[in-house]
Amino acid sequence: FGHGHVAANPYRFSEAFSRPDPSGDMVEIPLPTFPVLRLPAATGILTRVAGRAWTLAALRRALRTGDAQYYFHPYELGPRPRIRLSLRERLFLRRLGPWMEEAVEAIALRLRSWGARFVTAGELAAAVSAS
Repeated sequence: FGHGHVAANPYRFSEAFSRPDPSGDMVEIPLPTFPVLRLPAATGILTRVAGRAWTLAALRRALRTGDAQYYFHPYELGPRPRIRLSLRERLFLRRLGPWMEEAVEAIALRLRSWGARFVTAGELAAAVSAS
């Protein structure tokens, strides 16, 4: 993150990680970054902490130039643990469950309205490898 030379969309690479190489045998599917600061954006934790607008801005920018991913953990859709947590842990685990489920649904609806398609990481990697 924060490196201007790193590709924003999925690409093939070989030895020089973060440097596209069409003949490479590996595929990187980078996380979209927030347009101005190039900080990670399209993840569950950042959706929960920074909000949907942060995530949608990054996804919209990434989709203008190619494919993108949105990554979240299944636990984020479940309830927050009912245990004593530090301030840092409370921040990290805020907005779990119904809030996050609603956010993922809203993000998916917005992506569909932009014409985005939904595929697995394996399908996306295969498509990058075939191109």
